[in-house]
Amino acid sequence: MSWGKKIISGYLLFVIGILFLVVMSMRQSQDLVTKDYYDQELVYQDRLDEINRADSIENAVTIDYANQAVSIQFADTFKNARLTGNVWIYCPDDATKDLKKAFSLTAGNTLLLIPCKTVGFRRVKVSWQSSGISYYKEKDLFIANN
Repeated sequence: MSWGKKIISGYLLFVIGILFLVVMSMRQSQDLVTKDYYDQELVYQDRLDEINRADSIENAVTIDYANQAVSIQFADTFKNARLTGNVWIYCPDDATKDLKKAFSLTAGNTLLLIPCKTVGFRRVKVSWQSSGISYYKEKDLFIANN
């Protein structure tokens, strides 16, 4: 084989390799955390205020996983108040495994159970309102087969 054919072969292998990488990269999922990323960025200070309000209450919310359900226990501070809000069980690697639920708890009820059977890393985000005041808390969980 002459050196000219070796150069052409090397160049063709390089081009084929680059094309393979381009095709593979185009097949990758490119999910954003949220579709309205920029809108949420504009109101991020509100989220920081909600986090600070939740942190100012001792054990404002406790988030755990047991018996194939995410349990969310609110503090006794909220026992006599009506709670409304949203829970987002976020899966960073696959948006199809996300779970979003709205909830409403009556006075006297501070426990919320959400069935979750998918396995893997999850970030549980809880935002709630009580007496017109908003709160926010999140916790990372690893859900394993029981």
